[in-house]
Amino acid sequence: STKAFTGQVIALLLIALRLAIHKKEMTQAQVNEYCLEMEQIPDVLEKWLPQLDKQVMAMAKYARLATNALFCGCGIQFPVALEGALKLKEISYIHAEGFSAAEVRHGPVTLMRDRLPCVVIAMKSDPAYNQIKSQVQDFKNQ
Repeated sequence: STKAFTGQVIALLLIALRLAIHKKEMTQAQVNEYCLEMEQIPDVLEKWLPQLDKQVMAMAKYARLATNALFCGCGIQFPVALEGALKLKEISYIHAEGFSAAEVRHGPVTLMRDRLPCVVIAMKSDPAYNQIKSQVQDFKNQ
């Protein structure tokens, strides 16, 4: 479930923050600031959803006939790609797979066909962002 996945992510983040304090990588004040920022997430999402809703509706026009879908993410976005594929399976009953962006070129890219949605989860702050952008261009060329 989304709640369980989100709970696990938050739990791991809190463990990481505790370890950062223990290893003296962060101060308690920095962790407190981080936690205050985390408290803002629901408000940020609330503001973002109407904008996202329009984008999703536009994409849905192209994906509505799909019988398969691919989700890929790199690094810490990989579990999000797996969760996204699982969610799509649960709500639409179509086949969806999550892959690491690093392995897409060696297998899943061969599955690329017309009307095969591929959701790529890539954060601009990720060191591999430019590499992932390059792979997205490869998807478009398939």
